[in-house]
Amino acid sequence: MTVTNVLLRATLAIALVAPLFAVTDEERAACYPASRTYQHGGLRITIAQVARPDSPEPFYNAGKVRASITISRGKKILRVMRYDEAELFAYGHISGLFVPRSQPGKRYFSVVKYGDYNCRHLLIDRNGTVISLPGGLFFATMIESREILFTLHVQDSQGALTIFDLETGRKRASRRLPLEVISAFAHDNLIFFSGIGPKKECWLRIDGNGHCLIETPSLPTERMTELQIVDGFRGLGQ
Repeated sequence: MTVTNVLLRATLAIALVAPLFAVTDEERAACYPASRTYQHGGLRITIAQVARPDSPEPFYNAGKVRASITISRGKKILRVMRYDEAELFAYGHISGLFVPRSQPGKRYFSVVKYGDYNCRHLLIDRNGTVISLPGGLFFATMIESREILFTLHVQDSQGALTIFDLETGRKRASRRLPLEVISAFAHDNLIFFSGIGPKKECWLRIDGNGHCLIETPSLPTERMTELQIVDGFRGLGQ
């Protein structure tokens, strides 16, 4: 799993309430059920999930997690997205659906899906349309007066970076990074990633359109703004 240096910085804390879909008596007695409904404009977005009894702790290292996202307006259900145990399995990592406590932008509602070694960042607009981006880690920042979402794909192989314009609703770029990201900084409409390259620590400079350049082993950060990279251990909740 890439970017583990970022993922292991904090512990997971999730508030859990009753599930929306049916579970067995055994699950009800011993599992960690969770559901919550969010308002996004005129939409209701309900996330329901349950970890089965033999999961060692809530949604961590759990091979038996089921989840769903229901998008509705009034009494009409617009879309239901279901995830079975195979889609959410992740050994040695967290599983399930997580909602950023601080939503990036106002146009979309974000949900981050962990599991199956293929994490996704789901963006739901006010019409109920869902955009699925490679994700797992993310941050949003202003570049040239636009709010831009940067997602880092968490998977077994080296992750990819996706750059998405939250105002126009268009993907600006997607590229595989030549380093394992540890931290990110912003300065003068550019993003600087610090991480480990093929042989040593290095820096990567990238603009809002995905154009990048490998930098020297170190850069001064006095005038840079450090960006919080949000992951399942920090900044996400139920």
